[in-house]
Amino acid sequence: MNTPNYFAAIRQQRTALDSQFSDGACLVTSIRLPGRQSTAGVICEVSLDIAARLLVEGTHRLASPEESRAFRSEQEFK
Repeated sequence: MNTPNYFAAIRQQRTALDSQFSDGACLVTSIRLPGRQSTAGVICEVSLDIAARLLVEGTHRLASPEESRAFRSEQEFK
């Protein structure tokens, strides 16, 4: 992907996220990538700008509703 297309894809993803998440943040889950030493299933809360980049780069996906509930529940006890 060339640079203009990369940043256009990030802007488009950011616009899509704006309509889903009004508070400016969302939960993403990491994806295991064979070429990298990544761990699948790690959930974190990030700004929509960062989430857009992670989703376009394919290193993360949006957390499922079940993952979101579990994450929020776990955070309440800390």
